[in-house]
Amino acid sequence: MKNIDKQIGELLFDRILETTENKSLKPKEKIPKYRSILDDLFKALTVDAKQYISGLNARSIYIFNEYETPKNIVDNTHALRKFANQVVHETEFQPTELDDKKSVYQLAEVISHFSKEAIPLKIIEYYQSSIDEITKKTAFKRPSLPTYDLYAVIEDVFIPFGEIEGKFCVLTCNTDSLGVIKLKLWNNKNENGFGSDLSVFGKIVEPYQNIYVTNVKQYKDKEEEFFTTDKSYVVLEPDYLIDAKELSECRQFNNKSFGKYEDNPLLYILNRFTKGEITDRIMVGNIVGKMLDDLVTDENYNYKSSFETVMRENSFGMLCIANEKGEYDRSKIQAIFIEANDHEKQLKQIIQNYKGKEIILEPTFISNKYGLQGRLDMLIDYGSESQQKDIIELKSSKNYPGTNIGLYLNHEAQTMCYDLLISSTYPNRIGYNSILYSSAPIEEKPLRNVDAGEKYLSKQELLMLRNRIVSSELKLARGIYEPFLEILSETFGPYPKFLEDLVVEFKSTIENLDETLKSYFFGFLKFIYRELQVAKIGSNDSYNKSNGYAELWKASKSDKIENYDVLIYLKVKEISDDFHIKLSLDKNIFSSVVNVSSFRIGDTAILYPTPNPDEIHPLKSQILKCYVVSVDANSIEISLINKQLNKNYFTNSQYWALDRDFRETGYKQLLQLLYEFLKSEKRVTDLVLGLSRPQFDNSIEIPKNGLDEVQYENVKNAVRAKDYYLIQGPPGTGKTSKVLVEIVRNLANPNNDIMVVAFTNRAVDEICEKLLSLKINCIRLGKGDKTYYWSDLSGRLKLDELNEIIQKNNVYVSTISTFANSLDILKFKKFETLIIDEASQVLEPQIIGFLKHFKKWIFIGDENQLPAVVVQSINDSKCDDAILNDLSLKNFRESLFYRLKKNAIKRSWTDCYGTLKFQYRMHADIAEFPKKEFYKNVLEESNDSQRTKIVDQSNFDSNPINQLFTKSRIVFVPSKIDLRSKINNEEAKLVAESIKHIADVYGEDFDPSKTVGVITPFRAQIANIRNHLDHKFQDITIDTVERFQGSERKIIIVSFAVKSTTQLGAIQSLNDEGIDRKLNVAITRAKDHLILIGSEDVLIKDRTFKKLIEFIKEKNGYLLNPLKVKSVPTDLF
Repeated sequence: MKNIDKQIGELLFDRILETTENKSLKPKEKIPKYRSILDDLFKALTVDAKQYISGLNARSIYIFNEYETPKNIVDNTHALRKFANQVVHETEFQPTELDDKKSVYQLAEVISHFSKEAIPLKIIEYYQSSIDEITKKTAFKRPSLPTYDLYAVIEDVFIPFGEIEGKFCVLTCNTDSLGVIKLKLWNNKNENGFGSDLSVFGKIVEPYQNIYVTNVKQYKDKEEEFFTTDKSYVVLEPDYLIDAKELSECRQFNNKSFGKYEDNPLLYILNRFTKGEITDRIMVGNIVGKMLDDLVTDENYNYKSSFETVMRENSFGMLCIANEKGEYDRSKIQAIFIEANDHEKQLKQIIQNYKGKEIILEPTFISNKYGLQGRLDMLIDYGSESQQKDIIELKSSKNYPGTNIGLYLNHEAQTMCYDLLISSTYPNRIGYNSILYSSAPIEEKPLRNVDAGEKYLSKQELLMLRNRIVSSELKLARGIYEPFLEILSETFGPYPKFLEDLVVEFKSTIENLDETLKSYFFGFLKFIYRELQVAKIGSNDSYNKSNGYAELWKASKSDKIENYDVLIYLKVKEISDDFHIKLSLDKNIFSSVVNVSSFRIGDTAILYPTPNPDEIHPLKSQILKCYVVSVDANSIEISLINKQLNKNYFTNSQYWALDRDFRETGYKQLLQLLYEFLKSEKRVTDLVLGLSRPQFDNSIEIPKNGLDEVQYENVKNAVRAKDYYLIQGPPGTGKTSKVLVEIVRNLANPNNDIMVVAFTNRAVDEICEKLLSLKINCIRLGKGDKTYYWSDLSGRLKLDELNEIIQKNNVYVSTISTFANSLDILKFKKFETLIIDEASQVLEPQIIGFLKHFKKWIFIGDENQLPAVVVQSINDSKCDDAILNDLSLKNFRESLFYRLKKNAIKRSWTDCYGTLKFQYRMHADIAEFPKKEFYKNVLEESNDSQRTKIVDQSNFDSNPINQLFTKSRIVFVPSKIDLRSKINNEEAKLVAESIKHIADVYGEDFDPSKTVGVITPFRAQIANIRNHLDHKFQDITIDTVERFQGSERKIIIVSFAVKSTTQLGAIQSLNDEGIDRKLNVAITRAKDHLILIGSEDVLIKDRTFKKLIEFIKEKNGYLLNPLKVKSVPTDLF
């Protein structure tokens, strides 16, 4: 039998009590919380499952089938899940008090069974008075309908053999509405090969996977047997979204039969590894798209203006084309200008055809039925009185199909996918689907109709193509490489002719890898696909979100609010011309529910209407992708990605919701860079793998320029390096402000162009400011309003002027993600040196693909501070390959910086790495613990001011809070465990009172950005602390430790807000030496005072926390909460 840990059981029971004892909650609000607890139970039960199981239903079925489970536990689980789903999805449905008690009974019974823990008496008392009604049996009644659309979990697959092989397959499906059924999927092809074969799905699907199927019928004489029809759609894991355009590119002409097509799902995988070349064809397409946008939205449309906008926004691409032959040639750009202008007449005519209708440009839609997402070019809306919506897809290729062919098959497939998307969002939609070949003359009918409405066969095959892609990607995430290896086979195809060279190169590159590179490639291949899977649909890891991006449509409103994933009851306050939208919080309804602090500047998000704010249905309208520009206590400002929206759209709803977004491009980028690395010369691959020792030119000397002796030695070694050098910079040692800028100052010259990259925008901002303060000119890649930003330069200067500046400038600075999106610069600009700051926060595949473009690399980081962000569990990312272990690669989640350093230590290459020694930030009393625990006593204070005694603050003795600052530099205050998870009110009150006291002490010298900062691991506690703070302190940074790395405050307050040892894993990040990197960063942000608040009973269960608390006790810093200690007036005696 499968059991969970006793502590998890206790925690789950505590969460039930937390809900039942909250008198402000109604049954409608309580029951979704019970479902969330049930979900976490089965996540804990399936955490070790060999395959990922998506969703509560699938997880519970897996446990019940794999481990013998009593019928009453099975029934209680399914009954609670189904009922909770009804409560969540049926807005008008109001559950009763009895329903609430029944749900608690069912949940408690299930938890008790799997934890072997007795149900707490308080919980039993909650439902005991109604136990007779609760335990009444109700008979299951299967509904009777002509056809059924249903979601199901697969329990078993039967594929027949012999004479009936290939005619059908049978799936044993567990459904909510029909119970367990047998579903027969037929091969509907006739003797001429016409019709669809749904039976192949049996070879794709696996037990415990989820499916969605439509138009299912029941056999008349067999109650539990159903079958698909010629109008049935079958979808594997519908929450796993596939892009419509990328899917359609897998539909290719069948060379053996004119007009026929063949679907090749492996093209989708191959295309993930390749980045399309910038060509004049792509640039013309961008310009034609912009022309269309401006013709629709700008009354003062001017072609030259549209062209200039595209040229400035795609300046790297334009410079690539202009420098194609090694020197700048403006005639290439002139040719693009002329060719794109030829499309204008056709575009104007089409727009004229739809005069009086609303033309919606570039709307984005998601379907969680068909597992598709896509952005259309145009959607023609005929108004609220009509269900008609026409789809128009723009194709600007010069090679358009003649009228005898009509449509290219991949274009037709793309439009059919859009038809599925629109019908999923607007079920009653009618309308036409068309493709606009804008290069075709008017007389050749550039607007071509796509008869998608009744083309069930083509759509069935498109969805089956999608299913094969999903199956392949999920296999790769488990390390099953057959789908990838099929690309290398001789039978791979069909594929378009323009990919022929790429296919040959790809096969040759992979097939010629030596054993080491092969292990490296396939290890990271699995790791990246696993990351993609977790980001899309989640993992079994209970510390992660259960559904990945699918939380957008799967999570209930109450769960989203509890996890601070959504802002609701937002009203549109202002809309600027460039679609910066200010949204205000309706304070009367909203302020007590959630806090705006859950979203931060730069976060990507999704905005959608909520006409009834008690319901949130993000997929019932187009998705508005955006990013957060500014946040304050009463409002949030976002910037839309799609600037072509009609402002009238925002009059359709009084209230709006802001949800979290997910961008898949980063994962594709990882695969592209991994493949680019394989194509590197042997010198590069050997250095990266740690097989070759880096070389140095020890004849080079440099000036000291105010560096301390250890900084000087490390800068000198970095300058002398011919291949690479690694610098570890513990907290406050000046690794960026001093060491990095001095390396740049010593290396930058007309013959040595430098690219400096860092993981965060904050680090890049600091680097640019430091360089400019030293009169070192630099250009920052990306968007910004300062004069050294590339976006500002490209917005002001002509293309030939940009070309001249880019060739003359020696120093470039960028975030790693922006640089990875700007690699076209390397086609017309040669660099010598790459400097990577925050190198310990960067995954290997994020950088290895562009190392070959630089002669030498300098890594600056600290393996004892925050690592790279990875969403899969540490066990899933572990490396068990002996070849890679020998290269010091033990876990794929670690940075290249850390691995190369471990490898160098192992091989005694002591000259290729160094560690900074003198720290300039922390008082010695604060630095003492991390110095011993994390840095083997290497750190030293740089000056005597870091050893001064605590300043006398006797004027404030009457305030009990004052003792937190007069007893010791580092203080621990034990707190009582709060009933709620991720929230602690006692800690929040103490934080708020401490800040108030600090402000009083500092008076006019109090600076919210420098004096004090608050670190806490949970968004719920961030919001809780803010809700306790006076409004005048809202500018103080209260955030997770991730947002604090690289910054410092005079006083740091840490609120741990943990209630059980199971939460410790969520607030820690241990490296393979056992160093808690999150704790290290948290306590090393403080200059003068460090205050830690948390449950001692929980924290001391961890070795490092126990050591820390014992250390603080030795330093006289262990203090009881001053707000709770009764005091006696000092003047009484």
